[in-house]
This record gives sequence, C-alpha cells and structure tokens, in this order.
Amino acid sequence: MSIRAILAFALCLFLIGFGPAPDARAAGTYNFAYDTLCSSGLNGLVSFNAATGALVIDFNSPTLDGYDAVEISSVASSACRSTLHSLSFVNRDTDPITDLTIGFRAFGSATGPGTSLAEVTFPEGLTNLAIGSEAFTHWSDTYPGLETVNFPRSVTNLTIGLAAFEQVGTVTLATVNFPQTAATLTIDGNAFHQLASTGSTALTSVVFPSGISSLTVGYHQFLQVASQGSTTLASVSFPGSLTTLNIGVDAFTQVGGVSTALSQVIFRATASMGGGSGDLSIDATAFGGLSPQWFWFGADNTELSAAWDGTASGLNPTLAGYRELTFDATGGTTTGTVPGHYVYSGGSSANTPTVFGASNLGAPWEVTLPDATRSGYTLEGWCETAACTGYASKSVTAQGRGLRPAGSTYRMTGGNKTLYAVWSLNAPAITSDPDLGSATAGTALTLPITTTGAAITCSLASGSTLPAGLSLNGCTITGTPTTAGQYSFTIEATNTAGTATRAFTLTVTAVPTPTPTPTPTPAPADNTDLARTGTDSTLPLLGMGIMALGLGGGLVLIGRRRRHS
Repeated sequence: MSIRAILAFALCLFLIGFGPAPDARAAGTYNFAYDTLCSSGLNGLVSFNAATGALVIDFNSPTLDGYDAVEISSVASSACRSTLHSLSFVNRDTDPITDLTIGFRAFGSATGPGTSLAEVTFPEGLTNLAIGSEAFTHWSDTYPGLETVNFPRSVTNLTIGLAAFEQVGTVTLATVNFPQTAATLTIDGNAFHQLASTGSTALTSVVFPSGISSLTVGYHQFLQVASQGSTTLASVSFPGSLTTLNIGVDAFTQVGGVSTALSQVIFRATASMGGGSGDLSIDATAFGGLSPQWFWFGADNTELSAAWDGTASGLNPTLAGYRELTFDATGGTTTGTVPGHYVYSGGSSANTPTVFGASNLGAPWEVTLPDATRSGYTLEGWCETAACTGYASKSVTAQGRGLRPAGSTYRMTGGNKTLYAVWSLNAPAITSDPDLGSATAGTALTLPITTTGAAITCSLASGSTLPAGLSLNGCTITGTPTTAGQYSFTIEATNTAGTATRAFTLTVTAVPTPTPTPTPTPAPADNTDLARTGTDSTLPLLGMGIMALGLGGGLVLIGRRRRHS
C-alpha cells in the first residue's frame, strides 16, 4: 500500500471517530410477555416483594434504553395475582416513557380466588394511557379489591376498556381521580360497574376531566347493585368544556336493597350546550328511574331550560346560576378579584357547589367592587356598559348609565356580567427641579422635563425662549447651545384636565481655552553605550565566519577520501 493510500485511510478513521454521535434512543415499544412480572429481575426493571405483595416497575432500568412506550400483555401477572397488593410505576425524569398500555386481564381476574390488589398508581410523564378490557377486574368474595386508582396529571389521552375496573363480590373501589387535564377520555361499558354480594358499594362520586369537549358514558359504566345493602354513588359532575354528551343505557343506574344514593348531577353549562347547539343525548334508562336532581349551572336560566325540553324529561332538572363577574379595567389594573360563585335561592353563594337548594329564581349575588389603578388617571367607578367609559364619571350622563364606585356593593341578578372602569384624567404636574444645572457651549445636550399625568403636551410659555441652539421636543430639551450665559424660561404641561407651569434656569458656560503643552529638551547621547553597541554587533559576524571555516574544512576532507578511494 502506498504512503498516499495509508494517509487517506487514516483520515477516514479520524472523521468517523469525531463525527456526530448516533441517537442513543430510537422510539420503540417494550413488551412484558406472559407471566413476567412476578419475580425481580430484568436488570432492575421489575421488583416484586412477595412478603408485602408490592410490585414496582421502574422505567429507569437500562432494559428500556431505546424505548418510549411500554406494553404489559394479557395475564402478565397471573402467577402472583392472589398475593399482589400494590402496583406502582417509576418513570424517568428525562425522556420519560410517554405511552403505557395495560392488556386484557393483566392484573385482573374474573374467576376465583381473585386478586388482592388494593392500590394502583400510574406514573407522571405519561401522555397516552390505554387500559384494556378487564385489566383490573375483580370477582371475589374472599379478597378485597382495588380501593384507589390515581391517574397521572400528565395524561392527555385516556382510554378505559370494557369492565376494566369492574368489581363483583367484595366491592372496595371508592376513589377514582381522573386527570383533569385530559383532552380525550374514552370509557367502555361496565368500566366501573360495582355489584356487592353483601353490604354496600364503594364509589361515592365521579368528577370528569375539566378540559374534555366530548364524552360518552356507555352502558352500565357506573352501574351499582347492592341487593343486601345500599349504593353509594351520590354525585356526578360534568365539565363546562363539553359540547357533546351522550349517556347510555343504565350508565348510572342504582339498585339497592336498603337505599340508593345518587341524588345530584352537576353540570357547568356552556353557551354551546346551553343554547341547544351542542349534542346532548341522555337515554331514558340512564339513571334507572331514580330521577336525581340535576344542577345545571349557567348564565341564562331561560336558555338552559330550553336545552332541557324533550331531552332530559323526567330527570328533574334544577337550574342554579353559576355567575362570573369580569372587570374590564380599560387600560388599568384591577387590584382585587372576585371569583365566580354558584348562586342559590335567597342569595347564598359558594365557590364550589356544596350547598344545594331550589332553583335560582333570580336571587341576587352581592359583590364588593374592587379598586383599580392607572397611571395618570383616577378610578371613578364601574359601569355595566362599555359606552359609559367615554364620559366623565361625575356627569349626569355617566350616573344615568349605572356608575358604581369601588368598595360599593353590587347586586348581580342575572347571568355572567362584565363591569367597565370609568376613569377621570388627572391634571398634569411638572416635577423637574427648577435649576436645570449647566451645559457647555458647543456640546450636545438632552434634558428631559419630568411630569406626572397622562396625554400631556409640553410647550414654552408665551414670551419664553430657550438658549440659542436648543429646542423643546415633546417634553425634552435637545440641541447644542452656542452662546454662554444664564438663561431663564417657563415650560407648560397641558392635557384636557388642566395646565401646569414651571420656571427654569439653565447656565451655559463657554468652551475653555486649552493650555499649550511645553516641548521637552532631548537628553545628551551616551557614547559609551554607542561604542558597546557597535562592538557587540561583530559577534554574529564572528560566529558566521567560524561556521564557514568548519564547513570548508569538512569539504576538503571529503574530497581527499574520495581521491584515495
């Protein structure tokens, strides 16, 4: 191989070694196969404590390098199902696992002896969570079942399959915390069905995510049956973000040997639903003839009543006003806030719908109006129409439009309202020191005149002049003065509320005459140093001569050797 080829090969190796590093994580799905979760291993991925029944799946394990999704296959925990007590996941802080799928009966059992799994906590960092059919179903009269399910706040897409959390026999699931930030929620039939063989059911309330726009509650999703006891589901709350709501057959039906609990359904209405333009479908058997009291909170009772006609017949709808009071400070800043309130008959109110009564019937909600600030203005009060903001608050016109001062009590008797701030313009003031100091002729000057107020125009008072070379631009003196002297002038600051004046003095000094710089006398020459310098310069020449003689001698010796040879 030639030298040129070797060099080219080495260069290639160098470029490869210092090129960009490959992506350490390629997207992929890691699958837990059948019966792989009941023993510790997989390089720290799975930890199971047989004594406590605690199963921890740690996504920080090197086993998951190269993966961004995890799938737990069907019946993955069958070998330890009867001793499994708690299930938790640990996600990575950076590059977390974003997708988790739980397969058919991965942790559930529809045959004896059942499961003792009491708690499930899903990890933060997930954005997509799919729970398959019967994933956590519990059929057992021997073992208690799930008590709490905690969904991560990070999830935006949540799918819950057929009978995923169904409990038959011993019923213990009391709390389900849906992620309130979820944008998509899909729940299949019987997902949270509870059938207690003895005693009562457990789930007490359902609050759906606050950001979803479409929701279908399928057949038997929250059906509760307690033939020898009482049902417990007392309250269901739907978000105001919904534009489509479909409630299916027996979705919230309750059958109790002693008593049933469902008494109220809470709905924060929106304009799209309240106006009748949204899709609202409620099956006649959705509540099993219980006729719970529906509290539909909205801005306009008449509009909401129209939305119920023929759609929710027999559901005993009760309309109460959720009232929000908004303050438009029109250029200022509100210094206090008033939260929205649920308002009931008689004027009582609360931040959350915990007190229920008869329909609103136009009861007033009394609010203390906040203060507000705006530079250069004074707040005169609040008005119900934007048109009144163009008038001075103390005028007859503004008073006739319903001006209300800050700190006063405002009685809100309808739907949502907006109040608009009414401002009066403050008269201007000039705050600069009357002595503006000194300037130098021939040197540029920028000198602002400070004022308070708004919409101010500055000008020279009649008969006042600035030093030659200077001018007033807005409320700032600019230019280059040309003539020394002491000057006096008056400046006016004006807006529609009044005029302020102030007399000023400015001293302009002449350009100082520069002092000549004396020429220095040269120092006498040092002959000794000059002689030494001349002597030292021969050293390089001497060295070169010696080198030449040595080279010549070497050439003569080489020549003699060649003649003898």
